[in-house]
Amino acid sequence: TSYAVPTMEDPVIYGVQFPALMTKILGENPVVNVNITPDNPPIIIEPTGGTFEFALELHNNSQNTVTYDFWIDVVLPNGSVYGPVLSRSNLNMPGEATWTRQLTQPVPAGAPAGIYTYIAHAGNLQSGEIIHQDTFPFEKVGFRGTDGLLESMNGWQTTGWEDGDLQSVVIPDVYFLAPPYPNPFNPTTQLRFGLPEAAQVRIDVYNILGSRVTTLIDRNLPAGYHNITWDAPNVSSGLYLVQMKAGGYVHTKKAFLLK
Repeated sequence: TSYAVPTMEDPVIYGVQFPALMTKILGENPVVNVNITPDNPPIIIEPTGGTFEFALELHNNSQNTVTYDFWIDVVLPNGSVYGPVLSRSNLNMPGEATWTRQLTQPVPAGAPAGIYTYIAHAGNLQSGEIIHQDTFPFEKVGFRGTDGLLESMNGWQTTGWEDGDLQSVVIPDVYFLAPPYPNPFNPTTQLRFGLPEAAQVRIDVYNILGSRVTTLIDRNLPAGYHNITWDAPNVSSGLYLVQMKAGGYVHTKKAFLLK
């Protein structure tokens, strides 16, 4: 089986056309390059679960020290994002340095069947700003479990980067709601949010008249980083307000649906 892997140069990524937005966010000459290369493609995971290995290379293209976060997300077969399955914060990378790691990614038996996209990012994890990213696909066959928003990181933790001086970012320090990505979007966008403790989370979408369009989530979630998808195929183009309430925190982000 062959796969067409979306890259940052492709005009269409996950069905959304936004090359101009990608240039604005990622930059034509990113200060940090991310490269991930699977050891034995194509990757096909059996119904009982399994693992795959891949090489990671990070390179600082500048002559100055750069501080950034690194994290890996998994795009599920239904298009929603799960992760981060690995994250490192406040990496201080010397000018022109290259860092490499050989990493192993487990895929649990309960993962839904279908085609996944594995995405490694350099940028700011909390704000969602991306300097550069790289992707490759893998397939999980057989077991058809429940997809959508997963509530646990159990079974997905990436291994191979256990340096004592580089601490994993698992629990954010504060509540936050990052800007939608992509934005503008058509018809789906991802919302990343963080909880420093377990909390009841409600995320609503309002139009500019103040009427609620939809409730994306209203339930208890554990502490950590979470992603949720707003799929709006039957919603009119325009400006919308996404409001998150959790633990006394209330914040709103703008989302522009462009069809």
